[in-house]
Amino acid sequence: MTRPANTTTRPHADTEIVERLGGEDPARFLYQCGTRSVTLTVRSLIKGMEDPERIALWRKVEQQQFSGRRGVLTLLDRAEARIRGDDQDVAVAQSTGESAVTDAGTTEDSTQDDDPVVRDDEYEAKLTRARSLVESFDADTCQARLRDERGREDPRTHVIEALEERLEGLDAGPKSDKNSQTQEVSG
Repeated sequence: MTRPANTTTRPHADTEIVERLGGEDPARFLYQCGTRSVTLTVRSLIKGMEDPERIALWRKVEQQQFSGRRGVLTLLDRAEARIRGDDQDVAVAQSTGESAVTDAGTTEDSTQDDDPVVRDDEYEAKLTRARSLVESFDADTCQARLRDERGREDPRTHVIEALEERLEGLDAGPKSDKNSQTQEVSG
């Protein structure tokens, strides 16, 4: 039996890891995460982890198969720190190599507002919506919308990125003021 051409081979964790996790395959979930974003499913699974061994095995799969993406590792660090009762900022800083800065008055909610992983997910969602909106635009429409967006008081980076991607896809790249003027050549 042959596989259809449009299917992809999904990564799998080592059999030993899957057995130690009672049949759970972290790679099944982790492969869906991007380099800058973590899926809501993975976020929920990691947030609900109570077993340090499970966290360690997920970390091992993430590092071996997916190059240790920062967003996933940050969430695993926070889960591990929560279980140990450690300060979460210190644990995250140790993992990412950043310096730990803690506020005595910070709360879980305020930390999540500043969480780069949460912001990345929100940005990716906005970018995906913007991409779907601009996919039917022609080059002239994209360029006009791009000029309008850049002229806004508060330009939306996700809209600009989607428009620029669309223009690249149309091989019409965004034109600067210098390049948009045509030069006549006498001959």
